[in-house]
Amino acid sequence: GLSPLRGVVLGLIAVLALIGLIELLTAIGGTVRESERDLLALKAIGLSPRQITGITVAAAGYTALAAVLLATALGLPLAHWLIDAQGASSGIGAGIARSPSSAFLALLGTA
Repeated sequence: GLSPLRGVVLGLIAVLALIGLIELLTAIGGTVRESERDLLALKAIGLSPRQITGITVAAAGYTALAAVLLATALGLPLAHWLIDAQGASSGIGAGIARSPSSAFLALLGTA
């Protein structure tokens, strides 16, 4: 089984992931509300609802892609540093952090 500390860490990760998802949905909703005039203008010049939906989905997708790339680029070095600092302070020693595989990161990024 999991040690109590690992259970707490997994719980924190789950809560942070939920907060991130809610924030992403809020940002997408805000963007759609802010660009309502733009969407009406696109409709006025003859774009179909499907094309307008495509533009909205593409904009959200590009935003999510940028967030995944930035989080991965900043998160991996920070995670290594934090794990090594925790290992050094607990007497285990530094150098215990291992990066996940590129395939796992790609799978996680597409989720």
